[in-house]
Amino acid sequence: MTDFREPTLDHLFDMHADLEAPQPIGMTPIGMRQTWILTGGTFEGPRMKGEMPAAAATGW
Repeated sequence: MTDFREPTLDHLFDMHADLEAPQPIGMTPIGMRQTWILTGGTFEGPRMKGEMPAAAATGW
Protein backbone atom coordinates (compact mmCIF):
# COMPACT_ATOMS: atom_id res chain seq x y z
CA MET A 1 0.00 0.00 0.00
CA THR A 2 1.24 3.51 -0.85
CA ASP A 3 1.55 6.08 1.92
CA PHE A 4 0.26 9.48 0.86
CA ARG A 5 1.31 12.76 2.45
CA GLU A 6 -1.44 15.05 3.67
CA PRO A 7 -1.89 17.89 1.16
CA THR A 8 -0.77 21.36 2.18
CA LEU A 9 -1.47 24.86 0.93
CA ASP A 10 1.21 27.43 0.18
CA HIS A 11 0.63 31.16 -0.23
CA LEU A 12 1.11 32.02 -3.89
CA PHE A 13 0.45 35.77 -4.06
CA ASP A 14 -1.71 38.68 -2.96
CA MET A 15 -3.54 40.51 -5.72
CA HIS A 16 -4.97 44.00 -6.05
CA ALA A 17 -7.22 44.48 -9.08
CA ASP A 18 -8.56 47.83 -10.29
CA LEU A 19 -12.00 47.27 -11.80
CA GLU A 20 -14.62 49.44 -13.44
CA ALA A 21 -18.17 49.27 -12.11
CA PRO A 22 -19.97 46.01 -12.95
CA GLN A 23 -21.69 45.94 -16.32
CA PRO A 24 -24.95 43.94 -16.24
CA ILE A 25 -25.44 41.46 -19.06
CA GLY A 26 -28.84 40.19 -17.95
CA MET A 27 -30.67 37.22 -16.51
CA THR A 28 -29.74 33.69 -17.57
CA PRO A 29 -31.28 30.35 -16.62
CA ILE A 30 -28.85 30.19 -13.68
CA GLY A 31 -29.14 33.80 -12.53
CA MET A 32 -27.94 37.32 -13.23
CA ARG A 33 -24.78 37.63 -15.32
CA GLN A 34 -22.48 40.64 -15.19
CA THR A 35 -18.94 41.52 -16.19
CA TRP A 36 -16.12 43.72 -14.90
CA ILE A 37 -13.42 45.45 -16.89
CA LEU A 38 -9.91 45.19 -15.45
CA THR A 39 -8.16 48.57 -15.67
CA GLY A 40 -4.93 47.41 -14.01
CA GLY A 41 -3.53 45.99 -10.81
CA THR A 42 -0.63 44.29 -9.10
CA PHE A 43 0.27 40.93 -7.58
CA GLU A 44 3.08 39.98 -5.23
CA GLY A 45 4.10 36.81 -3.46
CA PRO A 46 7.12 34.91 -2.17
CA ARG A 47 8.20 33.78 -5.65
CA MET A 48 6.55 36.20 -8.07
CA LYS A 49 5.66 39.86 -8.44
CA GLY A 50 4.15 41.85 -11.28
CA GLU A 51 1.59 44.19 -12.73
CA MET A 52 -1.65 43.37 -14.51
CA PRO A 53 -2.33 45.39 -17.64
CA ALA A 54 -5.83 46.52 -18.57
CA ALA A 55 -7.66 43.53 -20.03
CA ALA A 56 -10.89 42.40 -21.57
CA ALA A 57 -13.90 41.87 -19.35
CA THR A 58 -14.47 38.68 -17.41
CA GLY A 59 -17.98 37.35 -16.87
CA TRP A 60 -19.17 35.88 -13.58
